[in-house]
Amino acid sequence: MAKAANNDIERTINAYMRECIDENTEVLEERARKAGSDSVKELKKESRKRSGKYAKAWRSSVDSGEAGVEVTVHETARPTLTHLLENDHAIKNQTGKTYGTAKGDSVISTIADRMGREFAAGGDAT
Repeated sequence: MAKAANNDIERTINAYMRECIDENTEVLEERARKAGSDSVKELKKESRKRSGKYAKAWRSSVDSGEAGVEVTVHETARPTLTHLLENDHAIKNQTGKTYGTAKGDSVISTIADRMGREFAAGGDAT
C-alpha cells in the first residue's frame, strides 16, 4: 500500500512539474516573440533609408524545440548587405585597387545588445 501511495505522489509531483514547465515555456516564447518584434521595430527605425527597401525588409521568427526558444531577426531584401553596412569594408574597383574604407554603422550589434539586456531583465531595462 505504501508503494502505491508513493507512486501516486510521484505522479502528482511529475504532473505539477510538467504543468509548471509548460507555463514557463509559454511565457518564455511570448517574451521571445516580443523581443523579436521590438528588435524589428528598432531596426526599421534606425536602419539606413536611402531607398527604404533595406529598412522595411526586417523580419523575425521564433522557433521552439527541445533545445529551447530561438529568435532569429533577419533582413529579407538583400541579406548580404547587412554585413557590409554593419562592418567596415574596403572600397575597391574592378582591377583591385583600393580607394579607402566605408565605415560601418554598427546598428545591428547595438540593437542586439540592447534587446538582450531588456530580455534578460524581463523587459524592464532601458
